[in-house]
Amino acid sequence: MTRSPRTLTSKKDSKKLDLVHSDVSGPFPVPSYGNSLYYITVIDDATRVAWVRFMKQKSETTNIVKDFVAEMELQNHKTPAAFRTDNGGEYVTKDLKGFFTSKRIIHEFSPQYSPGSNGVAERLNRAIGESLRAMLESASTYDKKLWAEAVLTSVCIKNPQPHSALKDLTPYEAFYGTKPSIQHLQHFSREYYIHVPYQKRTDGKKLSPRAQRAIFTGYTNVPHHYRVFLPDTKKTIVSAETFFHPLKIEGAMPMINRRMDQILTPLQCNTPLTSVEYTYNNKGKTSDDMWRQWMDENRQEANNVVDNGHEIIA
Repeated sequence: MTRSPRTLTSKKDSKKLDLVHSDVSGPFPVPSYGNSLYYITVIDDATRVAWVRFMKQKSETTNIVKDFVAEMELQNHKTPAAFRTDNGGEYVTKDLKGFFTSKRIIHEFSPQYSPGSNGVAERLNRAIGESLRAMLESASTYDKKLWAEAVLTSVCIKNPQPHSALKDLTPYEAFYGTKPSIQHLQHFSREYYIHVPYQKRTDGKKLSPRAQRAIFTGYTNVPHHYRVFLPDTKKTIVSAETFFHPLKIEGAMPMINRRMDQILTPLQCNTPLTSVEYTYNNKGKTSDDMWRQWMDENRQEANNVVDNGHEIIA
């Protein structure tokens, strides 16, 4: 005898934070560089916008749920009306039950051994898993301990993408009421260079490098601040002083390479976007000769970029 698949349906006329779905995934085979082994997702049913947090132990679930509710109350002036989860032990605790009761939050459980009943959260976890594997496999430096960075990036780029449950809106726009910017998006694990401040250069500063090789691993709440992984020290930092080499993609359309501060922030005036232009052959590849020519013709500006970083963020 087999059972027919049954799922708890979403509320068609619900408003944001009327119902949120949550699920915990893990443990992962290796801890992240922050020593996390699990992650917990929270998805708004009405808008499908998602959040992710990382945990070292499942017992941290209650505190993360409390922090999420407090964040929604502070930033959106609304308490989630209902939480839908599975029957995992991390959600069935006396502390969490008392918290939901004090906040008048309805806790909806899916039946045991029926993961499909918490389908919204389960589908997100499946999508994250597929993105995670693809991003790690494509990384120039394959490192399983970067799984948390890949998970965070996967959720960040999911919110500004169209969703089948929404009509003519992205989850980000449906929840926050503004169109998301995608100009700052970058390829996960893309290699680039970050500016080394004068104070952090080694002895013999005249000869020490002005830039350090890094790997792009994710985003922050500030568009032009990136999470970057330093392979030499195995550390992840947040940096705004970055320089990406132009991508060389087969068949790419011609485009202008802009400085990072001009790409990532909305234009406030009618100043020229760039003084650096690249020529392309019929396959869309940039010409390195043009880059060298620009550096020869604009030595002072090139030196300033290397020595001081970009004007806005240096």
